[in-house]
Amino acid sequence: MKPLSKFATSVGIFTIVGPLIGNTAFTLWLTVLDLLESGFESVLSVLQEFVFILPYAYSFGVFPACTTGILFGTIIAKFNLGAIPSVIIGLVVGADTTALIFPLPLKGSFAGGDMVWAVSIGAISGAICGLITWRVVGRKAA
Repeated sequence: MKPLSKFATSVGIFTIVGPLIGNTAFTLWLTVLDLLESGFESVLSVLQEFVFILPYAYSFGVFPACTTGILFGTIIAKFNLGAIPSVIIGLVVGADTTALIFPLPLKGSFAGGDMVWAVSIGAISGAICGLITWRVVGRKAA
């Protein structure tokens, strides 16, 4: 695959899939918190939370995800990486871009604890998108 195609694929995967993965991680986190506080929760309510949060996941997550895709795409277009380096780079870049960009639309209203989950979700999304991108654009030649 040509470097420009690798770059464009990376940006597309991170932008489209990243917020969805972040939403899934956030919904699972809320579900675990609910289970710890109130016991078993129905599958329907978890699905309702997932669908309810999805527009917010894209409105807040698409810019950090796209930025992560641009940075990751720049790296993957130049280097032929393996799976583990792709996951690690996705994790680090996802966490960094989320930490730098996420509070901007909210004018710094997030306390330190809130930023921990936001950066964690960015890291999880970046790692998974890095692995997906590695699988799509081609594995490292043996």
